[in-house]
Amino acid sequence: YDGYAPIFTFLGVEGYAVHAQLRPGKDHSQKGTPAFLRDSIRYARTVTEEPLLVRLDAGFDSRENIAVCQAEGVDFLIKRNLRRESEQVWLQWVKEHGRGKEVRPGKWVYYGAMEARGSQTPARLVVHVVEETVLDNGQLMVFPKVEVQAWWTSLADDPETVVALYREHGTMEQFHSEFKTDLDLERLPSGKLATNNL
Repeated sequence: YDGYAPIFTFLGVEGYAVHAQLRPGKDHSQKGTPAFLRDSIRYARTVTEEPLLVRLDAGFDSRENIAVCQAEGVDFLIKRNLRRESEQVWLQWVKEHGRGKEVRPGKWVYYGAMEARGSQTPARLVVHVVEETVLDNGQLMVFPKVEVQAWWTSLADDPETVVALYREHGTMEQFHSEFKTDLDLERLPSGKLATNNL
């Protein structure tokens, strides 16, 4: 529904909520995020002394967020918004610079990583590409199906580990969904943002 866009910070695999903010639905996801992110990191540090990994989806693909993570001394894993970049270009790059394996006949999975150059906020870019020429039912495809995903990260782990760490964010998405459905917060009762925020 139009109206509100909540943002949450969850901590640990258990999903402890450490920060939340209700925003007008018309606001861009990045608006106010650097300050929210700084506060979230500081709140998380009051709960644990363990190293922190900030994991953000593609709506938060921003140099500002990377800079906040670097300034606060935390690791980050931010899904990259590929916008209109060519999937074929990424497929060619990962075939030349990454490594791949055929997981079943007609389906190849590739992983690669590169250091970002010319950026004011240095980071590593991890790329995951899936190329299918045959469907799992054996149907040959006229044109290959190519899916590309990429992430900015400070982690030095191998690309497969980085991708697996990001995929765990699905658990947090489930917590977010439960707020909206199980707690019936999809449509908030008041027409006033301040009342609903409270």
